[in-house]
Amino acid sequence: MLHVFVETNWVVDCTAPAHNKMLAAVDLLRRAKEGELQLHLPAICLAEARHPLSTKFQPRPAADRVRQFVTWAVSMQQLAPEQAETVRRFASNYPSLSHMTKLCSLLCSFEQMSCLKPVNENSFSANSTPISNLGTRMVIPSRKLTELYDRANVWVYGDFLMQKPEMQPIWHYRS
Repeated sequence: MLHVFVETNWVVDCTAPAHNKMLAAVDLLRRAKEGELQLHLPAICLAEARHPLSTKFQPRPAADRVRQFVTWAVSMQQLAPEQAETVRRFASNYPSLSHMTKLCSLLCSFEQMSCLKPVNENSFSANSTPISNLGTRMVIPSRKLTELYDRANVWVYGDFLMQKPEMQPIWHYRS
């Protein structure tokens, strides 16, 4: 079985509002749920994901910026009043489209998934069973853990499709 380590950026890309999700990240989760691969997630990543999810995707500031633009565009005669009214109606409904109220239960559901195994820094030690017995190991990148991955001889991909950079044939045979 293919073992894939994912991190905070993957959690954010999977749990973002529907129109902000990264499809490759969601597809990686689907593949894990179907048994094609096993995902591993550093335990801290669920906690780290809360901040970007609760700030980056807050709908109210975005709606406020749209309203400010509409006011400016009408005053500059760049937008007709009836167009402005349509946009204002949308902006007033936009915050209710948010999934932020579901964020806590969404992140908790990740903790319950059997296809997503938690790991911690101790898992990367040379005598650690979880890392040393995984066979082929592939990772979605993180600057914080790069040194640990290198020491554990874990290949780091730069995308959720696990295509780039291409794994070197001799990678698994490094000492």
